Amino acid sequence: MAFANQEISTVVTTAALAAGVDFPASQVLFETLRMGNKWLTNNEFSQMLGRAGRPSFHDKGKVYLLPELNKDYEGSLEEEVAIDLLDSDVDNINVEYSEDDVYEQILADICATKNPDINNLKSKYDDMELPILFDDALNVLYDKKLIRYHKDNKNVLLPTRYGRAVSLSFLKIDKAEYIRKHLKKDPLQVVEKIEPFDSAYISNRLATRLSSTLKTNISSRLFADSTRDILTSADVLAKLDPQYVEKIVSLQVDFLSCNCQERPFCDCLETNISDKIIRQRLSGGSPNYISRYFMTNYDVHIYPGDIFSWLDQVIRSLEAISRISLAFNNKKMSNKTKQLIKKIELGK
Repeated sequence: MAFANQEISTVVTTAALAAGVDFPASQVLFETLRMGNKWLTNNEFSQMLGRAGRPSFHDKGKVYLLPELNKDYEGSLEEEVAIDLLDSDVDNINVEYSEDDVYEQILADICATKNPDINNLKSKYDDMELPILFDDALNVLYDKKLIRYHKDNKNVLLPTRYGRAVSLSFLKIDKAEYIRKHLKKDPLQVVEKIEPFDSAYISNRLATRLSSTLKTNISSRLFADSTRDILTSADVLAKLDPQYVEKIVSLQVDFLSCNCQERPFCDCLETNISDKIIRQRLSGGSPNYISRYFMTNYDVHIYPGDIFSWLDQVIRSLEAISRISLAFNNKKMSNKTKQLIKKIELGK
């Protein structure tokens, strides 16, 4: 917003600029043509330079490339890559649909079209390579009560209230079905099951200490099976300093005090950490505060940005629960989710 209002003149950004965000600028400068450990693709390059000189914002746009001469990476010189990108065109995009994608797309078409005829709708998919036949996909949508046939014309498809709610929420069928079957359950518990938080890491100091103790490299990802195994091993705890043992035991007590047969490889760790983040937010904690809380108490590192993004997804999921609740005339649940959304947005 500050950039759009010309309060600041320059923004230094990552490859997120290639994601198609609405980020108009008069000039775009490429300091490098690599993204991570790979060269930019034609499409990524095109998306990035497309930010310069947007219609209705500027008369023209300028793009500058700053390749480092003679810089070799995997047998390619950066100046050669620059020339190739400038001469390139946008690559063709081949969309590969999964079965879930087919269900979601057909349901969206039925919701967006007034009284769609089966044959007309089917013709749209005739030339597409799909993992499931159109008729089979329709049968699944009908069996799940997401669509119905017009009472006076069996060739016309209509979405049910449930189907429209699912489509508006961009939900996969399995998640929608989980919500439908648990409309009497705490909506936060439902969200924690269908959209658990999955971006937590053990701290650098704990990872370094564990690697030194075990004399091997370990994953920093908290939810990796190898990390779970290490953090719940009595033999490993016996070799660590008390300061680390205290944090790991706190982690076990707060998030893995379950009786699951698969423990510690069950879903309880993700679910309980998800619940802790939400409860901290409902108590007024900002993403920065929640991040510090996990580091201080458990030596677990969670980026504030990941917390913010996940809480936004939690809100989207709660909105989906509200829509599906109304589709089944459950106004009480719908109102409850709306109240939770406000509390999460406000942090209280």
